[in-house]
Amino acid sequence: MIRNRKKWHNKVVSIMLAMLMVVSVVVQYPLNSIAENVQTGSEEYLGVQTEAKVYDDFENDIWLQYQQKEMQVGDTTNLQPWRVEQIISNAVANDVQRPVFHFEIIKGDSISLDTESSTEKAVVTAEKPGTSVVKVTYDAVEYGGKTWGAISPVNTAYAVFTVGETGTATINCSEKLQNWRHYDTIYYNEGDTVPFTFEVSADGAESLKVTLNGLEIQGDGNTYTANLENRSNIIGIEATDADGNVKSLYRVVDARFIEINVENKTNPDAALEPGDTANISFRGVTMPVYKLATIYNPVWTSNSAWGKSDATYLSYSNETLGEFKGQCQQWDLATNNDFDVTFEEAGEYTFTSQNGIFSEWWGSPLGADITANGSGEPNLNAPVLKDWFSTLPSFTVSVKKDVPVENITLDQETLELQVGDVSSLQATVTPADATNQTVEWSSDHTDVVTVDQDGVLNAVSAGKAVITAKAGEKTAACEVTVKEKSEQPEKTPVGTVTVSIQDMIPTPDGEDWPEAKGVILKNTNVSIYEDDSMMDAIVRACEENGIKISLNASKTYITAVDGLEEFDRGAASGWMGTLNGWFTDKGFASFTVADGTFADGDVITLEYTTNYGSDLTDTTDVTGELKSLGNNTGDLSPEYKRDVYKYTLTVPKDTTEVSFRPENFNRYNNVAIRVGDKSYRYGDAIPVSEGTEIKITSTPTSFMSLLGLKDGVTYTITVKSLEEPEKTPVGTVTVSVQDMVSTPEGKDWPEAKGVILDNVKVSIYEDDTMLDAIERACVENNIEISFDSNKTYVTGIDGLEQLERGEKSGWFVTLNGWFTDDGAGNFTVANGKFADGDIVTMEYSLDYGNDLTDTTDVTGELKSLGINTGELAPQYSRDVYEYTLTIPKDTKQVSFAPESFNRYDKITIQSNGNEYRYGAAIPVEEGTIVNITSVPVSYTTPVEPDAKVTYQVTVKYEDDSQNPDPEKPDPQEPEKEEITLTDTQYGVSLTGKELTKDMQLVVSKLTKDDAAVDEIRKAIPSSKGVFALYHVELRQDGKEVALSDTAKLSLPVGKKYNGNTMDVLLYTGGEVKKLSGTVTDGYITVKVTQLGDFGVVTDMAGDGASTTDKLSSADGSGNSQTGTVKTGDSVKIEYLVYLIAGCAVVITAVVVVKKKRQGK
Repeated sequence: MIRNRKKWHNKVVSIMLAMLMVVSVVVQYPLNSIAENVQTGSEEYLGVQTEAKVYDDFENDIWLQYQQKEMQVGDTTNLQPWRVEQIISNAVANDVQRPVFHFEIIKGDSISLDTESSTEKAVVTAEKPGTSVVKVTYDAVEYGGKTWGAISPVNTAYAVFTVGETGTATINCSEKLQNWRHYDTIYYNEGDTVPFTFEVSADGAESLKVTLNGLEIQGDGNTYTANLENRSNIIGIEATDADGNVKSLYRVVDARFIEINVENKTNPDAALEPGDTANISFRGVTMPVYKLATIYNPVWTSNSAWGKSDATYLSYSNETLGEFKGQCQQWDLATNNDFDVTFEEAGEYTFTSQNGIFSEWWGSPLGADITANGSGEPNLNAPVLKDWFSTLPSFTVSVKKDVPVENITLDQETLELQVGDVSSLQATVTPADATNQTVEWSSDHTDVVTVDQDGVLNAVSAGKAVITAKAGEKTAACEVTVKEKSEQPEKTPVGTVTVSIQDMIPTPDGEDWPEAKGVILKNTNVSIYEDDSMMDAIVRACEENGIKISLNASKTYITAVDGLEEFDRGAASGWMGTLNGWFTDKGFASFTVADGTFADGDVITLEYTTNYGSDLTDTTDVTGELKSLGNNTGDLSPEYKRDVYKYTLTVPKDTTEVSFRPENFNRYNNVAIRVGDKSYRYGDAIPVSEGTEIKITSTPTSFMSLLGLKDGVTYTITVKSLEEPEKTPVGTVTVSVQDMVSTPEGKDWPEAKGVILDNVKVSIYEDDTMLDAIERACVENNIEISFDSNKTYVTGIDGLEQLERGEKSGWFVTLNGWFTDDGAGNFTVANGKFADGDIVTMEYSLDYGNDLTDTTDVTGELKSLGINTGELAPQYSRDVYEYTLTIPKDTKQVSFAPESFNRYDKITIQSNGNEYRYGAAIPVEEGTIVNITSVPVSYTTPVEPDAKVTYQVTVKYEDDSQNPDPEKPDPQEPEKEEITLTDTQYGVSLTGKELTKDMQLVVSKLTKDDAAVDEIRKAIPSSKGVFALYHVELRQDGKEVALSDTAKLSLPVGKKYNGNTMDVLLYTGGEVKKLSGTVTDGYITVKVTQLGDFGVVTDMAGDGASTTDKLSSADGSGNSQTGTVKTGDSVKIEYLVYLIAGCAVVITAVVVVKKKRQGK
């Protein structure tokens, strides 16, 4: 087998990441600030990002004739791709069929294409100076009785077009990059990327920039390393001379992830031993030179009288075993590339490839495919040519010497059981590195005791049996005596506890582990007795529900539930339990009814972990602070916050008891609840009166205190009684409850109830939430309703509980026809998110709400605008976005109640800079514009980045006579004409009435070394980026002049931003100011009163935050208000010291945690 280094690397990385998070908390320095000092720019990633794996369609490849094409404005050229392999009806035919190729400009606007799709080519026209990147793909084709698939994502092709470059610098780089051929591939089989190192310098350059797939990379002197992904990678080098002119070099370097498979031919499925022969094959490799009709034709393997030919093969060698060829027949290298190796001795055998892939072909020299315009005439006298291609990864094969079993022992030699008992035996094989670690179990009297292959015993009847464990040729035995079950007096339950068992952690990518089982046992009530422990309750819950459970021999901890064993998902995996929401600090059997640590009403949850429980809770939180206090009644004042430790609990006047069910961020912490010297358990009833003081103390457990952070916290709650005053309603809302989704065929679920509550009116009060209104509607109509323990969501209505119709079922709420993006308890009258006239609908879903609306509609388009008055023109259609709303002339307000096809979409209604709620009255007059924006949201269907639609409604009165014509300007003072000055190199323009034709607009591009760039980046969140960085100044008679009036500045940003409102940052006078504008025809235009250094802010992936709070704002008058810079500061050296010290501490913590599981 191949040596696997990834598991150890992954563990180290996991530990380091955990350490980084902890250190971030300690030093209060955000990780993204550290990351900012590593990032080198805010450029956008170019191309299709793929995974490091072998795609099933990896053979569907493509060739382009260009990696980089240099052009001048007005030039044209053809971009004519080849599908490889070619589509032909048989091996000797030249009836080449070409698929439909798709051409897309993914960067820049310096070129145009005459078509987006063609079976032949796209004509490229150079429009203006700049750099553009074209992506090329193709569709599947049916031909010759078979399907020829579409291009594989990993083979997506790219061509770079540079137009009008005038740079005088000379770029020098390594020969392997300078002369990179599209026939070559860098293959790798470990990690997400493969390093590609090269040298770069530039004579006559002021600055040098190197990018990989659009993102800048930093070098070490003149040495750069590009971490190539599983795709065609775009490496760019830009050299800027003293005049600011650019010279560039681009290469498209292919890297592909492959699988190397080693199979034992001598003993299939067994580890390799001396004398065995292995077959080694490769998946993901393709032909370096494909058959192209009349251009190239790979030769076949031959030893005939006509001559010897090696065709195409992978070349590998081992310094002990010699040379090996993974040889194909002719064109089939992708599937025919294996070779056999016989290993005579044990050891580690490393195979390396000095030269890569060898190939011979008839036909034209390499490069003929670049200049060909199609298939020509066959050349019957074509010579045989040959060359070496690509690079192949090294790999190591382990051949182990057979280590025989020397001994096997059992943890018990004798055992007494009663009929019906279940027990287990543990076997130990020595030496620990014995080749055969398999233990075979048997019973000589299966009518007395049975044993499975995990060593689990079941006592069947009275008698004796010998249980034998065998490993190799060695055996060990245990004599088991089974007695009749003694009569036990009937026990009386002393209470009921709730038991749940779940396995929810998904299997990480790359791990061949069993998939997570999900919920195995949910909220099952079981009786408990005087002599019970927590372990007894768990076993009883499993047995009563037919779930197999196994314990260790001494029954101190659980080894397996429902067939899932400890260590099944790695060395850190196993079963862990919480009692009342907290991990136990000792074994389950130590929590007993007799000692009061286990009692009626307790809640037990057994969960499977893959990492000592750190994947079940936030072990990085070592403050001891609580997520909630979990009080069952009353109102806390102030509102609960984790770092506020004193509260008043105001309860109704007749309240005599309260209880607390605290919840922690880190479930390993210990919590104690006390009143004076008396302690209370989680959920216990605590007697209270006016002034009772309750203390809840949360302390990090011992293994977490190794981090030396905090000793824990105590929350003090003082009880206060209050007569509730008569409330005055502030409005009325409408509540409906319905269960309309039919039960699918084959499911034994309750039938849908239909309408449970239909348009019921209920009053709302100042302190109400939407959840309160739902509860009130149910209570007033005698409908049962239940909530989770913290009353944050509805668990059941009218006897229909969540999960009752499958693991995806439950109650969903809509407010005014839209699914809420927050809990119903967070929509309050106080915060204005819940108001008079609102419509609330509770609906039962079987599929996370996807069966209640059309989640496949990700257009964002609306079903209706829901106008309350007037006439729309044109008539409403979902794909028409501009309307005129004609209303009676005395109308002063309108409202909109929009309806969507997908109720998950997010809707905003804006007018005159204000945002309005669904159905709210909007003040209007002639010309008022109302914008209704819908952003698509779906959890089942991919949504395009930045997707949204905006419907613009302009208000018009029926009678316009009340709107007189605007005043005409004084004819004696004609209005000045606007003059536009443009910098042709960068496309930046300035328009204003005070500009004159003898002025010049001077623009230069900012670099990362400019102070302005550093200040601009500091002024934005780390989740945002900035591009289009320019220094802009105005000159007249050779001198810089200031603007005398407001002007409009236009910066090129690309047509993909059309319609977007974006922020532009201006750095001048040591201050960063924010401007805003809308993008039209690829340019963003903003009003300016000053010139200086500019940059355009863009959202990075996954973030939609505003820059408003972090920047100074600048209006047309030049006034500004500066905020606080929060990111971009240099990393201080003391934080690096924290990192180094923290690493050792966390590794120590991991070792201790491993011993903590279930109190072993």
